[in-house]
Amino acid sequence: MKTNAEQIAAQLDEWVDKNVRVLQTVANLPQIRAMKTEQQVGVLTTISQAYPWMFLVHTMGPDGMDVARNDDMR
Repeated sequence: MKTNAEQIAAQLDEWVDKNVRVLQTVANLPQIRAMKTEQQVGVLTTISQAYPWMFLVHTMGPDGMDVARNDDMR
């Protein structure tokens, strides 16, 4: 049981690390920093294709409202 718990913890750490890295990388892209929907959609769609467990990839403005999403919803 201890070995299983350690393996699960290692997998979780790896999953969190992947997510943090992609967020840090994308946050520095000019398309994301511009905070304009039309510039962000392509980046968010690419992220959702590369990381299929991210079913909704979106950005939020300072007001808490979505700026852009990887799907066609608003």
